[in-house]
Amino acid sequence: MDTVQLRVTNAVMEQAVRGRHQEQIAISGAVGAFDRLLRFCNREQRIMVRLAGALDLVIGDTSAIWRSHQESPADFDSLYALLASKPDTNFTLPVTVIASPFTG
Repeated sequence: MDTVQLRVTNAVMEQAVRGRHQEQIAISGAVGAFDRLLRFCNREQRIMVRLAGALDLVIGDTSAIWRSHQESPADFDSLYALLASKPDTNFTLPVTVIASPFTG
């Protein structure tokens, strides 16, 4: 099973006071095929993932999930609120790649 560690840092929470477009979730500790795909993500080549079997998010960065990258931010907002309730704490979640420009 592919997993990923996610967290919202205090620094990001302070930065996000300037605007919600600054909200981001830090990515670390990716395991499995997802880790290999993550290395190639960028603004132009994004992947869509499902976290914990329920939350669909777009990733266009190798180290963070940005609110501004989301087509619909509802799932991002739910996850951000949970992670921000325990700042700087890693949460390990199962991750499934739904769509990727790197796979056929």
